[in-house]
Amino acid sequence: RYAERNGTTALIFPHFTAPERCSVFPMLKFVRHGGMGIPGFDHDAFAKHADVSQRTKQSFIDEFEAVRMSTIEFLNSITPEESLIIGKANDVKVSVRAMGYVAYGHIAHHCSVINEKYL
Repeated sequence: RYAERNGTTALIFPHFTAPERCSVFPMLKFVRHGGMGIPGFDHDAFAKHADVSQRTKQSFIDEFEAVRMSTIEFLNSITPEESLIIGKANDVKVSVRAMGYVAYGHIAHHCSVINEKYL
């Protein structure tokens, strides 16, 4: 940890994977139901209930790779028109395309933090 409130690098993997996994469902729902709203989720609450004590680094990597490939395949399966559908997630209007960029940016942000603060 580089600061008391920050997690270890082991805890960053579930923080990568859970939000990515949870972001695809609203995108799918927007595409299939024409942008209907969906509640958000609290990633901190998810992290509190993630027991990572028995996980290996490779298991984290394998899980994240599988989730990321699933996200990519989903995004590749929708049309450009579908990517522009706007729905409401956590009371915020957002397009499917923007949610895809957020999923990518979330990981890019944390990789930057890891490189700057941990390595």
